[in-house]
Amino acid sequence: MAYPTITHRQRMLMMKGIENGSFPKKLYKYRTTEQALMFLDNSNAYFAKSKEFNDPFDCKMHIETNVTIEALANWLKQQNYKGDVYEGARKRLFDSVKLHEITQEAVEHTIDTLGIFCCSIVCDSILMWAHYAHNHEGVCLEFDISEDVDFFCFPKKVEYDMEYPSIDYYTHSEEVTNALFHKYKAWKYEKEYRIIKLGFSGLHQMNPLALKNIIVGCKTSDSDLHRLREKVQQNNVWNHVGFKRVVMDSREYKLQVSNV
Repeated sequence: MAYPTITHRQRMLMMKGIENGSFPKKLYKYRTTEQALMFLDNSNAYFAKSKEFNDPFDCKMHIETNVTIEALANWLKQQNYKGDVYEGARKRLFDSVKLHEITQEAVEHTIDTLGIFCCSIVCDSILMWAHYAHNHEGVCLEFDISEDVDFFCFPKKVEYDMEYPSIDYYTHSEEVTNALFHKYKAWKYEKEYRIIKLGFSGLHQMNPLALKNIIVGCKTSDSDLHRLREKVQQNNVWNHVGFKRVVMDSREYKLQVSNV
């Protein structure tokens, strides 16, 4: 599935951001071997909906209910409300339960139209290898985002908090998207970045040149490594891709990246 091409200005902002360090040049995606083989079939990567995430607290937000009649009337106007918008706003303000339901539905609808691609700036996280790469038997894909700025526009750092982000939906509806870059602080070790596509979720094709290395886990079998190598060799678009491996450090609780 194709996503809209970004504008020339957005492309220039991406390249400038990569050059000056505002955006990370490399991003990593932990995958099972089977998921990696599927990616090598067609270079399609998955933008998930938030309801598919493993953490039910992910993308939660506190919605402010202290809304003014002017803000609510203006929102109704934007929704092409049939009738007097001020009268419609007045009715909703008098029924706080109904207002909460309507607001919750509107927020959930907005979130449901977004596709989210999650990655990390680290490839040696012991916990992420365990959680997302089949107990260290899978892989970590290394991407150079400068090779496909359309796909990776715009990578944003996830913030880790103790409380849900608060949004004033009727005054600043764009805060819904910003809230999706917040997670519970226990996930801080992931050092996550997210790319969000408005109106698009599911599989999106990435420029094969963006994949630079396939890093195999410390428990990845020789047979799986052979399958990955074979898949790369079968298609000329992957000729540039290298292979690395993470190995367990001999003294500390950490992983070392080495060439295969």
